Amino acid sequence: MKKFWQFIYYFWVNPGIIIGAHILALFFRKVRKGLFPRYSTLKKLQNWLETNHPKEKRVLFHTASLGEFEHIRPVLQALKEKYQTVNIVTFFSPSGYDNVGQTKGLDFRFYLPFDQPGNWRKIYQIIEPSLVIIAKHDVWPGQVWTARNQNLPIYLINASLSAKSSRTRWGVKGFLKYVYRDFTGICAISDDDAKRFSIHYPRCHVEMVGDTKYDQVVLRRKVAREQEVLPNKWTDNHWIFMAGSIWPEDEEHVFPALIKMLEEEETLRLVLVPHQPEPKAITRIEETFKKWGIQLFSKRDQLKNEQILIVDAVGYLAGLYNHAQAAYVGGGFQQGIHNVMEPAIFGIPVFYGPVHENSYEAIQLAKDNGGIVINNSKELYREIRSVFKDEKKRTGLGEKAEKFATKNIGATDLLLSRWENLLTTKDTK
Repeated sequence: MKKFWQFIYYFWVNPGIIIGAHILALFFRKVRKGLFPRYSTLKKLQNWLETNHPKEKRVLFHTASLGEFEHIRPVLQALKEKYQTVNIVTFFSPSGYDNVGQTKGLDFRFYLPFDQPGNWRKIYQIIEPSLVIIAKHDVWPGQVWTARNQNLPIYLINASLSAKSSRTRWGVKGFLKYVYRDFTGICAISDDDAKRFSIHYPRCHVEMVGDTKYDQVVLRRKVAREQEVLPNKWTDNHWIFMAGSIWPEDEEHVFPALIKMLEEEETLRLVLVPHQPEPKAITRIEETFKKWGIQLFSKRDQLKNEQILIVDAVGYLAGLYNHAQAAYVGGGFQQGIHNVMEPAIFGIPVFYGPVHENSYEAIQLAKDNGGIVINNSKELYREIRSVFKDEKKRTGLGEKAEKFATKNIGATDLLLSRWENLLTTKDTK
């Protein structure tokens, strides 16, 4: 049966994906940007290895985009520090490839190739990885099947499977069971996720390890507190509210509440972070808040008495929460909530919308009373005003948020302990 699904995937599904991507590239610049570099990935990889001649054990990672990459940063760093591995990362999206910056533990990156067995055989032959790791959910069957055929240890980490996931549906399961069972191990983020994997994919090798995103937010907090992301002259003696990763659907509920607060409180300052810092999103925010004075993050050295700072760059969100007294996390009014752990680790109240079933952390944070779910602008105004006026309540909520964010750390150490034999055994090649 596995050969049947491989035939369907390799000769029908995957070619359809590739053809569809080329058609979309005719109309969308972002697709073009991520598509055509895939034709030169093998050459770039080979040139890098021939130039650098790394002798250490090599680990190949795959992450879909910047969000998934952020969660594996502590793994990259720990592998480099403990085993001196050469860490190579593939990306599906330009948002990850273009914005990783100077990352400790990352040696080389390239775009995920087209998911054909010939491509993966060449990549595995060139890299000779001791370990292959896929982060979270961006599982490509060809990558997994080829690794299995070549007896390469391949792990899915930070794995989750919600009760409403399409992967729990009968037709999808029929195909994916022949992919998931070929992983050497599936490392789930919680007992509930591990249980669902075992129920829906009974022959997969799954265990609960935890989520490295908790380790990452702790690392980020340390870095943020060592840096001055915003000038002290702008933040000192002011109450900072931050809205991160906001979509237009968030704006409809968040902006009226913030406008009302600005009209009442002169010491309030806002840091607003659109999900995509595109010109139209920035212009929309400028038009809404121009009355209170606006400055862009890219020109933050020019900040004076403006009450509104618009973040027009990516990669700064998590560190900016360090300056806030409370925060709203976007995505909760349509798309699904973003990372609530990033503000929670700084010990501040975290607000977000009702559409957060996609996030285990958002659900649990609300249960632990560190996160507050709001359904409209009136509720958000009431909650912001409450923590603005009552410092004891604000710090109490913040303490609960921070406690939740730190109680689940340690997944990185557990993963490294499972891979110790792979990374310390002498090569026999």
